[in-house]
Amino acid sequence: MGQICGAQSSSPDYSITNVANGYHKTIWVKVVAERKYVTLRDSSIENTAGLGFTPIFPGDFDTFRLPANQDPDDPVYITILTSDNAILYNSVPQNENQSLIVDKNGWLKYALSGFIWRDTNDQDHDINSTYSTCPIQ
Repeated sequence: MGQICGAQSSSPDYSITNVANGYHKTIWVKVVAERKYVTLRDSSIENTAGLGFTPIFPGDFDTFRLPANQDPDDPVYITILTSDNAILYNSVPQNENQSLIVDKNGWLKYALSGFIWRDTNDQDHDINSTYSTCPIQ
């Protein structure tokens, strides 16, 4: 698949959060401006799409665009579920316009500014290539 680039918000009206999946399972992601915890009851992950969750396949990413918070210090909240009905992260606060990577072990990493797959320690998490230098355009 090679290098994958994403978008960065140039408009102050929107908060952009990219979530990249370097994990070996499909993840289901929801990014919201208000903290809401998720509980899984007798329902499969596939039924969460109607609840605002977006599937992200291994080696792919998605961009979540929210209206900008009134206070730039207010976080966005990220919930990540796995395809085997596990909750990896439940309403975890993150900075606005901070992109994230779910690494091969399921840990959240901050993406280096301008990159999708490279974390702030300059480690590449793109499972589709050996070295990704693709900055966000």
